[in-house]
Amino acid sequence: MNNQYNNAYLQARFAIHAANPYAYWVPGAPYGMESVVSYAGDFCDGMATHGEGSYISGLSALDNNTPAGRTKPLYITEMCGAPPNRPDLIRSTYRSIRDWNATQSHKVEAALRFVYFEFYQEYSSLLYEPMQSGDFEDAAAEVECINSFANPYIVISNVQATPVSETTATITWTTDVPCTGQVEYWRVGEQQQSLSAFYGTNTTNHSITLTNLSPGETYEFVLKNYVSPRPLTLSKVYSFAQIPSGSGTITGYVRSITGEYLDKVRVTRNPGNYSVYTSSNGYFIMKGVAPGTYTLTASEGGVETATATVTINAGGMKSVVFVVRNKTNLLSNGGFEAGSLSSWTSYGNGMQIVSGTWSNGPTPPHTGNYFVGQSRSGDAYSGGLYQRVPVTIGQTYTARVFSRVERENCPWGEARNRLGVDRSGGTNPASTNIVWTSGDYPYTHDYGEWRLLNLTFTATSSYATIFLDYREVGASGRKINCFDDAGLFGPDLAAVACPDVRTAKNQPNNTGVTLTGRIATSGSSDFTDRFYIEDPDRTSGIMVYTSSSPWMAVEGYAVSVTGTMTTIDGERAITNPSVSISAGQTVDPLFMINREIGGADHNYSSSTGAGQRGVVGGVGVNNIGLFISSLGRVKSVGTGYIVVDDGSGVDLRVDTSRVTNLPTTGNYVIIKGISSLHYSDGNYYRLLRCRRNADLQIVQ
Repeated sequence: MNNQYNNAYLQARFAIHAANPYAYWVPGAPYGMESVVSYAGDFCDGMATHGEGSYISGLSALDNNTPAGRTKPLYITEMCGAPPNRPDLIRSTYRSIRDWNATQSHKVEAALRFVYFEFYQEYSSLLYEPMQSGDFEDAAAEVECINSFANPYIVISNVQATPVSETTATITWTTDVPCTGQVEYWRVGEQQQSLSAFYGTNTTNHSITLTNLSPGETYEFVLKNYVSPRPLTLSKVYSFAQIPSGSGTITGYVRSITGEYLDKVRVTRNPGNYSVYTSSNGYFIMKGVAPGTYTLTASEGGVETATATVTINAGGMKSVVFVVRNKTNLLSNGGFEAGSLSSWTSYGNGMQIVSGTWSNGPTPPHTGNYFVGQSRSGDAYSGGLYQRVPVTIGQTYTARVFSRVERENCPWGEARNRLGVDRSGGTNPASTNIVWTSGDYPYTHDYGEWRLLNLTFTATSSYATIFLDYREVGASGRKINCFDDAGLFGPDLAAVACPDVRTAKNQPNNTGVTLTGRIATSGSSDFTDRFYIEDPDRTSGIMVYTSSSPWMAVEGYAVSVTGTMTTIDGERAITNPSVSISAGQTVDPLFMINREIGGADHNYSSSTGAGQRGVVGGVGVNNIGLFISSLGRVKSVGTGYIVVDDGSGVDLRVDTSRVTNLPTTGNYVIIKGISSLHYSDGNYYRLLRCRRNADLQIVQ
């Protein structure tokens, strides 16, 4: 029972703070007071306990056993006892308070005359014990009790907030009298506050260091000071941005390979394990980043995880773009785009399919044209949907759904959503086998937003059941519950972490690979279905292929990619990729004579596709996929290509399909582009793919 009391007290404090950060919070209880104050001590702005006359002495045990409360205001509630109460109950209590305050440094601030009027007879009802009014008047006349509120408030000045590191900040201030201090603080937009320790040393120069802060976030805070006989004093609300001097910023976007910008994707920065989430337009920002090199990871249950490496200099800014691959959704009609509840089973009061923006709210779909919802006014419904799905025992899955809860003219918490998973495949929404998320509901605002609920679990049966559950409570006001984009997804693609492009090329077709920190040698405007990356040491390059465009690849940017190895027209490629890019440095092409371009086979296997085939007559290191340059005289001109002779005894075909300033036969040219392959009559020959007009320069 005490744990329930403790949690209830803290929830009450959070709710009070959300309504008014200046409000005092003084928990009290007739029983178990010591355990409550021990648990919630630093959250308390004071202590309250029931008491009368002879029970005041019991405060010494409370005072001695709860150090967190020794330097905070003390209050007495319920100056009464079980009837019949003696005629001098209140006078006796006042005398006890006076005697306590005369000998104790921790003084009682106030006492409350609390009277019951239940069933016309319980406890100290004024109706049946009218002598209490006279007793109160006599007590006030006989006993002079002066509490701290008869004295001036503490003067708080010189308030400073200084971010010291990514996650710590120091708050300093001065007071006109020596007193204790505490900082109550919260991120802007959050409802739940945090508190520093309320230290008991009296001083006029205060300094408290806040820890575990989120870099770049804006915080608000209130200062609290107390010393008897001055009243507990709260400052005005101050704010600061957790951005240490010399720190930098990382920004970026997350989108799918099919072009959608993704909402609620978690972007984590390591070292530090600090995370932010993308907004509805796929954008994220990390402020207050200490100089250094970091690995960023973009993850969400419905997409393959992508990584990027970024280096931040003092005061610098870097941008990272993630292009991620969608996982297969094991739920049917998870986004309700069938325009019906097909594949779902309703229970309780069920839910309705909603098309477009719902007039209730008004509420738009998270994505697409449809979602499910329930809206009630003047009463309350509960129920939901479930879907039973085959799974593989022992495999880990992630269930997720976007949830939106709105309300009008009713208390927060009276409409809430949750996501549940029954790993045994049961379909009873009341089963104890179901694991639920905590309830999703809006706090102080009336209109909601799409929020992400997710659960990760390991399958213990050949079926698992996903529940979308809503609850409405109370009759007053409108309650609106909605779900969209539900999904059940397996683990990420099993990929081989490759230290370089050559290692990736050595993998057979249909093998998952991951490459990090490679350099892009072409951008989104160069090719409509691919871009190229290569190792920073210029030893090997490879095509990243997708039929979706445009890509966000930028020449010279650092690229990390996870995808599947394949072979396209003899050239090894990474297809169906998840990609991230961040600012890097452009590279110059490697100069080669025609005879060196293409090169010999590299670990090539015709049966598995592993390695990379070379060209007819190829010699030396295979360079298919590298950014190169050459020069020579134009030997012939065809549609979309030219043939160049550099005198090395080998002709070079040059793809000019993306070039408009074409040379004529006999011109000398300087050319650059990607080393590739041209197939003809059963053989592969040297090919240089120009990327743009600037890649071909006519010199004569």
